[in-house]
Amino acid sequence: MMKKLNIFIHMLIAVVFTLGGSRGFANDHVGRTGDYLQYSLPVIAYGLSYGKKDIQGEFEFMKSFATTVAVTHGLKYAVPKARPNGNDTKSFVSGHTSASFASAAFIQKRYGWRYGVPAYLAASYVGWSRVHTKQHDTSDVLRGALLGIFASYQFSNRKIRIEPNTDGETTGIEIKIEW
Repeated sequence: MMKKLNIFIHMLIAVVFTLGGSRGFANDHVGRTGDYLQYSLPVIAYGLSYGKKDIQGEFEFMKSFATTVAVTHGLKYAVPKARPNGNDTKSFVSGHTSASFASAAFIQKRYGWRYGVPAYLAASYVGWSRVHTKQHDTSDVLRGALLGIFASYQFSNRKIRIEPNTDGETTGIEIKIEW
């Protein structure tokens, strides 16, 4: 129980760190809704694993989300690109979008399209809200989405099967990994 609480606390810290650069919530309805969804999707992704007692899923989500956050913030400092609204030079890539799509991709990959479709719709809204509020242009959002999806697909739902194998002449063990 203490280990799960520790993981959950780290998850919340990662969410807060991800959102720390957003300087509070947007002023209009579209922007605020995008902000709330960007907070909610990682919590929902982790919560699904936690609720299903899927310890491996909890760990996979933490790895994919932490990778997404680290790479996103690294790119923001390594590639100075002005925001469309001119506020700063941290437009590349959209952190809101990368975190949202990492969460949606994890949910879809781990638990199927039944959960994945609503998650991807919510993540798409987050991306659109970032363009709508002039925080990012479309290319920043698309790159953020690809980054999040890629990170989650690298760490999520890898099924490893170890099976005996024989072809009549030899006997051995076959290891299959589904990506």
